[in-house]
Amino acid sequence: MSEPGGAAGLRAQAAGCLTALESSAGALSATFLYPPDLPVFAGHFPGSPLVPGVFLVEAVRAALERACGLSLRLVEVRDARFTAPVLPGDRVRVDVEGAGGAPPWSCRAICTRRGETAARLEVVIAAEEGEREPDPGL
Repeated sequence: MSEPGGAAGLRAQAAGCLTALESSAGALSATFLYPPDLPVFAGHFPGSPLVPGVFLVEAVRAALERACGLSLRLVEVRDARFTAPVLPGDRVRVDVEGAGGAPPWSCRAICTRRGETAARLEVVIAAEEGEREPDPGL
């Protein structure tokens, strides 16, 4: 997949799809809208585009980052099960649990679109080097 700006471009594209966020102690729900003109669709897959799985993994990081106000990084993907395609124009709800206290966090996430589970993820997320403690309300 060709990505303008490499990993930074991927992060920016995925974060730019975040449209809503609700958080409470240790859990959050975020909504992402993947517009049909998203640059990643040009190469994934021509003629039959779909949201890359890495965008769903990145959605977890982006939602946590926005909720706590820190720069975060993905440390590990412990489990990723993609069970339904996410298509251009789809709105995806990402429900994340396990982000209480200070990072690193071992989080579980469920990505849902059109009432159907599209992915079940388990990831480890940590603060970038030199970041302060997160907002304890997350």
